[in-house]
Amino acid sequence: MLENVLPADEFRVLLRRRQKAMDNKTVAEAKVDAAMADGWSVERKRRGRVRLSRPKPYDVLLEDRVWSLLYQMGFTHISGTGGARLYPDPKRNPETWNQIDTVALDSEVALV
Repeated sequence: MLENVLPADEFRVLLRRRQKAMDNKTVAEAKVDAAMADGWSVERKRRGRVRLSRPKPYDVLLEDRVWSLLYQMGFTHISGTGGARLYPDPKRNPETWNQIDTVALDSEVALV
């Protein structure tokens, strides 16, 4: 059994986020020092809010690039955030599952 594989039409917003090489977030000015200690850098400041950015880790960047490529190739179903979960035998042991980072399905092709 395969879970967290959904129609690709539901992931337009996720595509924009995964195509970027940087992670972004906005925080209050009071939390900037704590975020900078975690590797974030200031991108811009506005009225009590600060936009921060940092490069994605290499493993996440590779996964996002592969996922974006498969999405743009037009697969009808693709794995969601956190990858797909494969349950080898859900009747015998439903708690045991394997994570598959990127899955893309079409009527003729399945890529894992």
